[in-house]
Amino acid sequence: LSKPPKDLFAIFTHQDVERRAEFTCGNEILNYIYHAGIQSTYSNLFWCLTDCPTREKLGWTNDAQASLEQALINFDILPLLEKWFEDIKASMFADGSLHGTVPSPDWPWGHACGPVCDCLLYEMPYRIYLYTGKTDMLTEGIPFFERYIGFLEKKIGEKHEFILGDWMSSDIASAELKELIAKLYLLKAYDITAFAHKIAKRTPSDWEKKAADWRETLSEKYIGENGECTIAMQTAVA
Repeated sequence: LSKPPKDLFAIFTHQDVERRAEFTCGNEILNYIYHAGIQSTYSNLFWCLTDCPTREKLGWTNDAQASLEQALINFDILPLLEKWFEDIKASMFADGSLHGTVPSPDWPWGHACGPVCDCLLYEMPYRIYLYTGKTDMLTEGIPFFERYIGFLEKKIGEKHEFILGDWMSSDIASAELKELIAKLYLLKAYDITAFAHKIAKRTPSDWEKKAADWRETLSEKYIGENGECTIAMQTAVA
């Protein structure tokens, strides 16, 4: 068509989620970026936080892990996240692994994407605690936290290379970078599991010691004598 029909129009649809925060300043570029972020979140608010409204429309957990904090700041999204957390726990396999999308379609490439996706299991209840004070997701998640740690420890011990590392970076194929990312996420899993035990008033817990020992191991491997990262890649340094 050379010209669109006059009766052609679009309706912007999204989940009925109320806003919690606003931002504006004297810089129009910053205002535009903030507004674009809000519209992008709205565009991905349906049955969960989806990856994009145009193509797959799936609950990719890596996208959610990256954007969850801003969603909690800007939107009254707690009921949706509570439901999705139950879906994530229900989707865990017997060996502790998780699918990269939840709910999980039967696609082999979506399995074993790695902790870049899987650690939404930890990020979601932890951020909800920080922004709402709710502790039940942390304490009820403990058995799932521990089961996933068993899976991740095993895979790291096998030097398994996960599908995803730093998604879409110039170093995306680097096995060395993927190994670093997996090991850092294991530290995150240790830390949040230890915190969940503390919140649940469960003592003694050896997760704090595991976290401290693993943090020291990573420091020895990835921080050189000059204090710089031993892997000269942008993501590793960050």
